[in-house]
Amino acid sequence: MLVGGIILLCLAVGLFIAAQAQKKKAARLRGAELRAAGDLQETAQEISAELGAGHFSTPAMLMGRVECAQPLISPLAQRPCAYFEMRVTRKYEEPYWTKDNQGRQIQRTRTQTETINTNKASTRFHLVDDSGKVLVDPEQAELDHLTQTVSKFESSHQPVATFGTFSLPLTGATMGHRTLGYEYTEKILPIDRPLTVIGTFNDKMGEPAMRHVKGAKLTISTRSQEEIVNSARKTSTVLTVIAGISGVGGLLLTILGAVA
Repeated sequence: MLVGGIILLCLAVGLFIAAQAQKKKAARLRGAELRAAGDLQETAQEISAELGAGHFSTPAMLMGRVECAQPLISPLAQRPCAYFEMRVTRKYEEPYWTKDNQGRQIQRTRTQTETINTNKASTRFHLVDDSGKVLVDPEQAELDHLTQTVSKFESSHQPVATFGTFSLPLTGATMGHRTLGYEYTEKILPIDRPLTVIGTFNDKMGEPAMRHVKGAKLTISTRSQEEIVNSARKTSTVLTVIAGISGVGGLLLTILGAVA
């Protein structure tokens, strides 16, 4: 009882910290000011001409459409995108030994899963609005509300995962036991949808771009600013409530455990 109470108290602290992080995120995103791509580029050029490259940096929010000369092609859905992440999981059966009610050793079968492949990649792109365009570097960005392109389980007993043009033979380390099938999942940052980009526009790497900088996260989302902020606020509220319940429960169990 005492151990359970301590675990719940630790969980409550962790949830409270996470709730505060979401609250700060909502405030940061809410305070972002919508800027015109053309104005940002013009200001960056003026500062660079006056002080030299590497001196311009400003917080900004941009909204527009994606322009990508050489988009990535997602491995599973074969969709053009600026970012993708994919995972292939194998579901299989394995035998194991246990004891029955009489203490006799018996063999049974259980179902297990293992991840056999993961992959993700990103490429730089331009965000275009009516005033011009700005380079966006998604490296280390917080990618919000990605588009789910694949979420499918396919039954198969074959020692190879195959989905469209994607094919992955199992290695010796993963071939054991009877394969039941493969779960395929993929999410992308599409190039055919409007995006919201919130972060810092600077020329620290030479070419002016929206990019991740220390202490100022870059958020790239297929949702509007209001939708992102409301989502963060809702998550903060839910985590706070759960943290409160866990804290009260943990405190009661700790007291009861100490008294017992």
